[in-house]
Amino acid sequence: MRPLHRIVLWLGALALTAGPARTAEAAPAAEGVNEQKLYAVIAGYLAAFPNYVRWPDDAMAPGEPLRIGVLGRDPFGAVLDQAMAGKTAGGRKLAVMRGREPAELAQCQIVFADHPRPEVMAAFAAARSVLTIVFAIEAPAPDAMIGLVLTKDGNVRYTLNIARLRGAGLLPSAGLLRSAFAPAPKP
Repeated sequence: MRPLHRIVLWLGALALTAGPARTAEAAPAAEGVNEQKLYAVIAGYLAAFPNYVRWPDDAMAPGEPLRIGVLGRDPFGAVLDQAMAGKTAGGRKLAVMRGREPAELAQCQIVFADHPRPEVMAAFAAARSVLTIVFAIEAPAPDAMIGLVLTKDGNVRYTLNIARLRGAGLLPSAGLLRSAFAPAPKP
């Protein structure tokens, strides 16, 4: 079994074992899914994705860490920092940044947003070498390069926007492409 497939299966199993919880600030999660465990699963994805995407050679200075930014509301707390602790991708340490505005995350190579407003994500749409990842409850976010989706059965899966990835100069691995989720079309 390929490493990314193992990660997807492990993350899906973790999401299935979650219990009920909701918060007023976030969009409601699917029934029976514990939000804290859900974001632990998403943190696992954020720690894994850098290993399956190649950035252009000029995207980062030598020795610079690969920065993962959380835009807006931070649903992770310490769990994201714990997921990144000691991890590397392409020989670079992973570092976490947080910011309320896109300008605060200008040094990031990955930007995650939890249910962002479209105009906020538009700030990153034309950015070169910035991987955008968005979490949405039921449908992939059209502005994201990687859309994390909570399926009806409580699993977190991801979709890819290949045109956006290539437009930003990012090259997804074959494993990332094979494991991507294609949601059923809406009737």
